[in-house]
Amino acid sequence: MEETNQYSDENYIDEDIDKDIDEDIDEDGDEDEEIIEPNKFIDEEFEYMADYDEEENTGGFQDEVAVPNAFELEYLIFPPATPEYGDQKVLAHIKIVKEVGSSAKVYLLNHPDVNENKPLPRMEAWEMLPEYVLAYSSGENEILSLPFFKMRFINFDAYLYHLTRQSDYPGPEGHMTFLDAEMNQAILICNFLFQDEKILEPFKQDVGIEGLKQFRIIIRQHRQVEYDAELLDEFRRSSTEFGFETDVELTSAFKKNDQREDGSVRRIGVIDRLVQCATCSFFDDETDSLVLDYWVTPETKKAFKNHFSSILDLFHSFQMLLTLNL
Repeated sequence: MEETNQYSDENYIDEDIDKDIDEDIDEDGDEDEEIIEPNKFIDEEFEYMADYDEEENTGGFQDEVAVPNAFELEYLIFPPATPEYGDQKVLAHIKIVKEVGSSAKVYLLNHPDVNENKPLPRMEAWEMLPEYVLAYSSGENEILSLPFFKMRFINFDAYLYHLTRQSDYPGPEGHMTFLDAEMNQAILICNFLFQDEKILEPFKQDVGIEGLKQFRIIIRQHRQVEYDAELLDEFRRSSTEFGFETDVELTSAFKKNDQREDGSVRRIGVIDRLVQCATCSFFDDETDSLVLDYWVTPETKKAFKNHFSSILDLFHSFQMLLTLNL
Protein backbone atom coordinates (compact mmCIF):
# COMPACT_ATOMS: atom_id res chain seq x y z
CA MET A 1 0.00 0.00 0.00
CA GLU A 2 1.40 3.36 -0.99
CA GLU A 3 1.06 6.56 0.95
CA THR A 4 -1.04 9.09 -0.89
CA ASN A 5 -1.35 12.83 -0.43
CA GLN A 6 -4.53 13.86 -2.21
CA TYR A 7 -5.96 17.36 -2.04
CA SER A 8 -9.41 17.50 -3.56
CA ASP A 9 -9.85 21.03 -2.25
CA GLU A 10 -7.04 23.50 -1.56
CA ASN A 11 -8.79 24.53 1.65
CA TYR A 12 -8.64 21.00 3.01
CA ILE A 13 -5.54 19.75 4.77
CA ASP A 14 -3.97 16.33 4.57
CA GLU A 15 -1.83 15.71 7.63
CA ASP A 16 0.94 13.12 8.00
CA ILE A 17 2.05 12.69 11.61
CA ASP A 18 5.21 10.62 11.86
CA LYS A 19 6.10 9.22 15.29
CA ASP A 20 9.78 8.72 14.46
CA ILE A 21 12.05 7.84 17.37
CA ASP A 22 15.19 8.56 15.33
CA GLU A 23 14.66 12.28 14.85
CA ASP A 24 17.70 14.29 15.96
CA ILE A 25 17.28 17.48 17.96
CA ASP A 26 19.83 20.24 17.78
CA GLU A 27 18.32 23.47 19.05
CA ASP A 28 20.07 26.61 20.22
CA GLY A 29 18.73 29.13 22.68
CA ASP A 30 19.77 32.74 23.25
CA GLU A 31 19.13 35.50 25.75
CA ASP A 32 15.36 35.28 25.12
CA GLU A 33 15.43 31.93 26.88
CA GLU A 34 15.33 33.90 30.16
CA ILE A 35 11.65 34.50 29.49
CA ILE A 36 10.75 30.87 30.10
CA GLU A 37 13.53 29.69 32.42
CA PRO A 38 11.46 30.78 35.50
CA ASN A 39 8.71 28.45 34.30
CA LYS A 40 11.22 25.60 34.17
CA PHE A 41 12.37 26.41 37.70
CA ILE A 42 8.76 26.43 38.98
CA ASP A 43 8.11 23.11 37.25
CA GLU A 44 11.11 21.58 38.98
CA GLU A 45 10.48 22.96 42.45
CA PHE A 46 6.76 22.29 42.75
CA GLU A 47 6.21 19.34 40.43
CA TYR A 48 8.54 16.54 39.52
CA MET A 49 11.93 16.95 41.20
CA ALA A 50 12.65 15.44 44.60
CA ASP A 51 14.28 17.69 47.20
CA TYR A 52 18.03 17.57 47.66
CA ASP A 53 19.36 15.42 50.48
CA GLU A 54 23.07 15.33 51.28
CA GLU A 55 22.98 11.58 52.01
CA GLU A 56 19.99 10.07 50.20
CA ASN A 57 19.44 12.28 47.15
CA THR A 58 22.51 14.24 46.11
CA GLY A 59 21.04 14.76 42.65
CA GLY A 60 17.83 16.32 43.96
CA PHE A 61 16.58 19.83 43.34
CA GLN A 62 18.33 22.66 45.23
CA ASP A 63 16.29 25.83 44.95
CA GLU A 64 19.01 27.93 46.66
CA VAL A 65 21.38 27.41 43.72
CA ALA A 66 18.81 27.17 40.94
CA VAL A 67 18.99 28.84 37.53
CA PRO A 68 17.60 31.46 37.36
CA ASN A 69 18.36 32.30 40.97
CA ALA A 70 16.01 35.29 41.27
CA PHE A 71 12.84 36.38 39.48
CA GLU A 72 9.26 37.61 39.88
CA LEU A 73 6.39 36.22 37.84
CA GLU A 74 2.70 37.18 37.84
CA TYR A 75 -0.27 35.65 36.05
CA LEU A 76 -4.05 35.19 36.25
CA ILE A 77 -5.62 31.75 36.54
CA PHE A 78 -8.95 30.21 37.53
CA PRO A 79 -8.49 28.81 41.07
CA PRO A 80 -9.26 25.15 41.83
CA ALA A 81 -12.70 24.27 43.19
CA THR A 82 -11.66 23.55 46.77
CA PRO A 83 -13.15 24.28 50.21
CA GLU A 84 -10.55 27.03 50.65
CA TYR A 85 -11.44 28.87 47.46
CA GLY A 86 -14.87 27.55 46.51
CA ASP A 87 -16.13 27.14 42.98
CA GLN A 88 -14.92 30.57 41.94
CA LYS A 89 -15.22 32.02 38.49
CA VAL A 90 -13.03 35.01 39.36
CA LEU A 91 -9.49 34.82 38.09
CA ALA A 92 -6.89 34.44 40.83
CA HIS A 93 -3.97 36.88 40.69
CA ILE A 94 -0.82 34.86 41.42
CA LYS A 95 2.62 36.24 42.12
CA ILE A 96 5.73 34.05 42.41
CA VAL A 97 8.85 35.57 43.95
CA LYS A 98 12.26 33.90 43.98
CA GLU A 99 15.08 35.73 45.77
CA VAL A 100 18.77 34.83 45.58
CA GLY A 101 19.63 31.91 47.85
CA SER A 102 16.05 31.17 48.92
CA SER A 103 13.04 29.16 47.85
CA ALA A 104 10.35 30.50 45.54
CA LYS A 105 7.25 31.82 47.31
CA VAL A 106 3.76 31.90 45.82
CA TYR A 107 1.29 34.63 46.79
CA LEU A 108 -2.44 34.97 46.10
CA LEU A 109 -3.09 38.70 45.73
CA ASN A 110 -6.83 39.11 45.25
CA HIS A 111 -8.70 36.74 47.58
CA PRO A 112 -10.63 38.40 50.47
CA ASP A 113 -9.79 35.59 52.91
CA VAL A 114 -6.12 35.20 52.02
CA ASN A 115 -3.31 37.45 53.24
CA GLU A 116 -1.57 38.65 50.10
CA ASN A 117 1.69 39.09 52.01
CA LYS A 118 1.77 35.50 53.30
CA PRO A 119 3.09 32.76 50.99
CA LEU A 120 0.71 29.90 50.16
CA PRO A 121 1.49 26.46 51.59
CA ARG A 122 3.34 24.17 49.16
CA MET A 123 0.34 22.08 48.05
CA GLU A 124 -1.93 25.11 47.64
CA ALA A 125 0.82 26.79 45.63
CA TRP A 126 1.06 23.71 43.41
CA GLU A 127 -2.71 23.85 42.78
CA MET A 128 -2.33 27.41 41.52
CA LEU A 129 0.13 26.43 38.78
CA PRO A 130 -1.25 26.30 35.22
CA GLU A 131 -1.89 22.86 33.78
CA TYR A 132 0.18 23.76 30.74
CA VAL A 133 2.86 26.36 30.08
CA LEU A 134 2.94 26.65 26.30
CA ALA A 135 5.74 27.94 24.13
CA TYR A 136 5.81 28.40 20.39
CA SER A 137 7.83 30.17 17.73
CA SER A 138 7.21 31.13 14.15
CA GLY A 139 8.56 28.93 11.37
CA GLU A 140 11.45 26.63 12.22
CA ASN A 141 13.38 29.26 14.19
CA GLU A 142 12.70 27.77 17.63
CA ILE A 143 15.00 30.04 19.66
CA LEU A 144 12.97 29.69 22.88
CA SER A 145 12.61 25.95 22.82
CA LEU A 146 15.62 24.69 24.76
CA PRO A 147 14.07 24.39 28.27
CA PHE A 148 11.02 22.71 26.74
CA PHE A 149 13.20 20.21 24.90
CA LYS A 150 14.91 19.54 28.22
CA MET A 151 11.50 18.54 29.57
CA ARG A 152 11.07 16.14 26.64
CA PHE A 153 14.30 14.39 27.57
CA ILE A 154 13.17 14.20 31.19
CA ASN A 155 9.87 12.67 30.08
CA PHE A 156 11.65 10.28 27.72
CA ASP A 157 13.88 9.11 30.58
CA ALA A 158 10.82 8.66 32.79
CA TYR A 159 9.15 6.59 30.07
CA LEU A 160 12.24 4.36 29.74
CA TYR A 161 12.35 3.96 33.53
CA HIS A 162 8.81 2.55 33.63
CA LEU A 163 9.17 0.56 30.40
CA THR A 164 12.34 -1.28 31.45
CA ARG A 165 10.83 -2.09 34.85
CA GLN A 166 7.46 -3.14 33.39
CA SER A 167 5.54 -0.61 35.48
CA ASP A 168 2.68 1.59 34.27
CA TYR A 169 3.77 4.83 32.63
CA PRO A 170 1.63 7.67 34.07
CA GLY A 171 2.25 10.05 31.18
CA PRO A 172 4.41 13.15 30.66
CA GLU A 173 5.47 15.01 33.78
CA GLY A 174 5.51 18.73 34.30
CA HIS A 175 3.57 21.59 32.79
CA MET A 176 5.86 22.69 29.97
CA THR A 177 4.75 21.93 26.41
CA PHE A 178 6.37 23.24 23.24
CA LEU A 179 4.11 23.70 20.24
CA ASP A 180 6.40 22.68 17.40
CA ALA A 181 5.16 21.52 14.00
CA GLU A 182 4.32 17.99 15.17
CA MET A 183 2.48 19.16 18.28
CA ASN A 184 0.51 21.68 16.22
CA GLN A 185 -0.51 18.89 13.86
CA ALA A 186 -1.73 16.87 16.84
CA ILE A 187 -3.73 19.81 18.21
CA LEU A 188 -5.27 20.50 14.81
CA ILE A 189 -6.29 16.87 14.34
CA CYS A 190 -7.77 16.68 17.85
CA ASN A 191 -9.88 19.76 17.19
CA PHE A 192 -11.23 18.57 13.84
CA LEU A 193 -12.10 15.17 15.27
CA PHE A 194 -13.85 16.38 18.44
CA GLN A 195 -15.10 19.94 18.08
CA ASP A 196 -18.41 21.05 16.57
CA GLU A 197 -18.75 23.36 13.59
CA LYS A 198 -19.27 26.47 15.70
CA ILE A 199 -15.98 26.07 17.55
CA LEU A 200 -14.17 25.27 14.30
CA GLU A 201 -15.48 28.41 12.59
CA PRO A 202 -12.30 30.47 13.30
CA PHE A 203 -10.28 27.89 11.37
CA LYS A 204 -12.43 28.62 8.34
CA GLN A 205 -12.63 32.39 8.72
CA ASP A 206 -9.13 33.22 9.95
CA VAL A 207 -6.97 30.41 8.54
CA GLY A 208 -8.99 29.28 5.53
CA ILE A 209 -9.13 25.61 6.56
CA GLU A 210 -12.50 24.04 5.74
CA GLY A 211 -11.85 20.67 7.31
CA LEU A 212 -9.60 17.65 7.73
CA LYS A 213 -9.97 15.06 4.98
CA GLN A 214 -7.32 12.44 5.73
CA PHE A 215 -4.18 11.87 7.75
CA ARG A 216 -1.63 9.16 8.45
CA ILE A 217 0.20 8.13 11.62
CA ILE A 218 3.42 6.12 11.34
CA ILE A 219 4.63 4.44 14.53
CA ARG A 220 8.10 3.02 14.13
CA GLN A 221 8.67 -0.15 16.17
CA HIS A 222 12.27 -1.10 15.36
CA ARG A 223 14.08 -0.02 18.51
CA GLN A 224 14.72 -2.39 21.39
CA VAL A 225 15.83 -1.36 24.89
CA GLU A 226 17.23 -3.64 27.58
CA TYR A 227 15.22 -4.43 30.70
CA ASP A 228 16.38 -3.09 34.06
CA ALA A 229 19.12 -5.20 35.69
CA GLU A 230 16.97 -6.16 38.69
CA LEU A 231 14.14 -7.28 36.42
CA LEU A 232 16.58 -9.32 34.34
CA ASP A 233 17.74 -11.07 37.53
CA GLU A 234 14.12 -11.97 38.27
CA PHE A 235 13.74 -13.33 34.74
CA ARG A 236 16.84 -15.47 35.17
CA ARG A 237 15.62 -16.94 38.44
CA SER A 238 12.26 -17.87 36.96
CA SER A 239 13.37 -18.76 33.44
CA THR A 240 12.73 -22.11 31.81
CA GLU A 241 14.76 -24.08 29.28
CA PHE A 242 13.41 -21.79 26.58
CA GLY A 243 15.19 -18.76 28.08
CA PHE A 244 13.77 -15.26 28.33
CA GLU A 245 13.67 -11.93 26.52
CA THR A 246 16.32 -9.40 27.56
CA ASP A 247 14.96 -6.50 25.48
CA VAL A 248 11.61 -4.80 25.04
CA GLU A 249 10.31 -2.89 22.02
CA LEU A 250 10.21 0.86 22.70
CA THR A 251 6.50 1.49 22.06
CA SER A 252 5.23 -1.65 23.80
CA ALA A 253 4.14 0.29 26.90
CA PHE A 254 1.43 1.84 24.72
CA LYS A 255 -0.18 -1.57 24.13
CA LYS A 256 -2.30 -2.85 26.98
CA ASN A 257 -5.05 -5.44 27.45
CA ASP A 258 -7.90 -5.33 29.95
CA GLN A 259 -9.31 -8.69 31.08
CA ARG A 260 -13.09 -8.46 31.48
CA GLU A 261 -15.22 -10.45 33.91
CA ASP A 262 -16.75 -12.46 31.04
CA GLY A 263 -13.28 -13.59 29.97
CA SER A 264 -13.02 -11.34 26.94
CA VAL A 265 -10.04 -9.07 26.39
CA ARG A 266 -10.28 -5.39 25.53
CA ARG A 267 -7.32 -3.55 24.03
CA ILE A 268 -7.02 -0.24 25.89
CA GLY A 269 -3.48 0.97 25.15
CA VAL A 270 -2.89 4.20 23.25
CA ILE A 271 -1.72 2.39 20.10
CA ASP A 272 -4.54 -0.16 20.39
CA ARG A 273 -7.15 2.59 20.46
CA LEU A 274 -5.59 4.42 17.53
CA VAL A 275 -5.64 1.17 15.53
CA GLN A 276 -9.32 0.63 16.32
CA CYS A 277 -10.13 4.12 15.03
CA ALA A 278 -8.15 3.74 11.79
CA THR A 279 -9.86 3.38 8.43
CA CYS A 280 -7.14 0.92 7.47
CA SER A 281 -3.78 -0.15 8.86
CA PHE A 282 -0.83 -2.33 7.94
CA PHE A 283 2.62 -3.22 9.24
CA ASP A 284 5.60 -2.40 7.02
CA ASP A 285 8.12 -5.21 7.57
CA GLU A 286 10.92 -3.38 5.77
CA THR A 287 10.89 -0.46 8.23
CA ASP A 288 9.23 -2.19 11.20
CA SER A 289 6.55 0.47 11.15
CA LEU A 290 2.86 0.38 11.99
CA VAL A 291 1.00 2.57 9.47
CA LEU A 292 -2.45 3.91 10.36
CA ASP A 293 -4.53 5.68 7.69
CA TYR A 294 -7.60 7.74 8.50
CA TRP A 295 -10.26 8.92 6.08
CA VAL A 296 -12.17 11.45 8.15
CA THR A 297 -15.93 10.88 8.07
CA PRO A 298 -18.65 11.23 10.71
CA GLU A 299 -18.03 7.56 11.57
CA THR A 300 -14.31 8.24 12.05
CA LYS A 301 -15.12 11.02 14.49
CA LYS A 302 -17.59 8.76 16.27
CA ALA A 303 -14.91 6.08 16.63
CA PHE A 304 -12.45 8.52 18.20
CA LYS A 305 -15.08 9.78 20.64
CA ASN A 306 -15.88 6.17 21.55
CA HIS A 307 -12.26 5.16 22.22
CA PHE A 308 -11.00 8.44 23.73
CA SER A 309 -12.90 10.00 26.61
CA SER A 310 -12.27 13.59 25.54
CA ILE A 311 -10.30 15.81 23.22
CA LEU A 312 -7.73 16.18 26.00
CA ASP A 313 -7.44 12.39 26.30
CA LEU A 314 -6.59 12.17 22.59
CA PHE A 315 -4.12 15.05 22.84
CA HIS A 316 -2.38 13.37 25.81
CA SER A 317 -2.10 10.20 23.73
CA PHE A 318 -0.44 12.07 20.86
CA GLN A 319 1.77 13.87 23.38
CA MET A 320 2.97 10.58 24.87
CA LEU A 321 3.84 9.19 21.43
CA LEU A 322 5.63 12.39 20.48
CA THR A 323 7.72 11.99 23.64
CA LEU A 324 9.52 9.16 21.82
CA ASN A 325 10.63 11.44 18.96
CA LEU A 326 14.13 11.92 20.40
